[in-house]
Amino acid sequence: MPIDPTIRVNLDDLVRALELIVQHIKNYKADPVEIEQDYYWEAAEDQLYDMTQETKKFTIGQLSHDWERIREILDGKNPPIGYAMVWLASILRAVGHIMVP
Repeated sequence: MPIDPTIRVNLDDLVRALELIVQHIKNYKADPVEIEQDYYWEAAEDQLYDMTQETKKFTIGQLSHDWERIREILDGKNPPIGYAMVWLASILRAVGHIMVP
């Protein structure tokens, strides 16, 4: 029987996981968390999940830009959009790297 590679993510579970992880970080790290790096490498979207090819096309992302987009949503200057999860993911990754001793 073929294995279904689809991962089904319940959004309520995603919110709960984020809340638990953020609370854990608050218990061990000063708030706000300071991110010293700004730029990062990002694989091109069309190659990001294609494991049949070696990724050769990278772009440069900027954490301050991503955070600015998130702040605009939080401040009501822009409405939430699905792509904001990509901006948020870059910030979460950076915070996660800081939390690794």
